[in-house]
Amino acid sequence: MTDHPHVLRVLDLSTAHLSVETRRLLDSLAGDVDAAFMVGATGHGWFVSVIDDTDEDYPADILACFALANTVDASHILFDRDASAIVELEVHDEDDDHV
Repeated sequence: MTDHPHVLRVLDLSTAHLSVETRRLLDSLAGDVDAAFMVGATGHGWFVSVIDDTDEDYPADILACFALANTVDASHILFDRDASAIVELEVHDEDDDHV
């Protein structure tokens, strides 16, 4: 037992930072208890646990998001379609072209 609750730090990122390929990957991993990281679909994006030991087989955009989350000591990322894009990460349009 602990004297106080554990507080999570969540990085709020736009889904615009995810390519169509990565969005499909997150959809396929949502709810999969055997996945390397937890993914929950939210209806407006995904809630994802951050891993520090990243597998190079993941798309570069999700790896960049994990790296940013690790630099700010976030344990989770909320990818939300209503969140603003940030300059530190690439932005993708719906057709997977960089904008």
